[in-house]
Amino acid sequence: MLFIGDEDLMADSGLRIPYALSLRQDIVTPNLASKRMAYFCPECGAELIVRSGTRVRQHFAHKRIPENCRFLNEGWLHISAKHAVKATILQWIAGDRESPVINRECRNCYKNYSQILPPRVRKVELEYRIESPAGFYVADVALLDNDGNPICVIEIRDTHEVDDEKRAKLKNMPWMELQARDALIDPTSLTPIEYGNLRGTDCPQCREAKKSARKLIIVRRGWAIHVDGCPIRIRVWHGKSYANVIDDCSGCEYLVGMDHGDDHDGRPAAIYCSAK
Repeated sequence: MLFIGDEDLMADSGLRIPYALSLRQDIVTPNLASKRMAYFCPECGAELIVRSGTRVRQHFAHKRIPENCRFLNEGWLHISAKHAVKATILQWIAGDRESPVINRECRNCYKNYSQILPPRVRKVELEYRIESPAGFYVADVALLDNDGNPICVIEIRDTHEVDDEKRAKLKNMPWMELQARDALIDPTSLTPIEYGNLRGTDCPQCREAKKSARKLIIVRRGWAIHVDGCPIRIRVWHGKSYANVIDDCSGCEYLVGMDHGDDHDGRPAAIYCSAK
């Protein structure tokens, strides 16, 4: 479900409010709103009305134009995208929609796939303050666990990208940066334009392939990296089989994939072999 449509709709200031809050503080998107109900702006708290017509889709608008609502001022695209991402994730946490997905590259086969959010994400906050040795940092969107600890932060790029100063402050925190316009058009499908400290993951096909494969731990002997117990006995030393990961395994038909452990500076920690 899209919060906002194409370019000509996004130019209309009345279509900048991605969702409203009901009297019970429930999140209501424009397509599900009723003109008989009361709604309030999630940014400034002012009362909203529901509008629709033959040339524009149903949307929210302020009943009286406020002076302090950032939806209506410069930088509205950045603000609206943040709220759209927050609302989508909160609806998923509440069980009202399927999980938003992050479009990523498989660390094993390098193909693109969609990863659902981890279930330990239980809270979302905007403009979340993070303390670090390099100084405090205010994240656009923070994904938190049930105890309020940050799991990952999301930055929304409108005009300014994550710079070196921000990177230093996010040194140990997983983060991703989204294009504001893309996040607002479809906050259910998040495509990072840049990210850092995110653990590499496998696509579903590679995960299934690894389940039935043999995991061989990589050992380092001088400059060489080996695996012991090669099933096809491509090399033998004193009666024990082994293989050279670079010379033998990398081009082997039985290689299913590799694991890159955190303790190996990004280098392979193990391989998965389908040979019997």
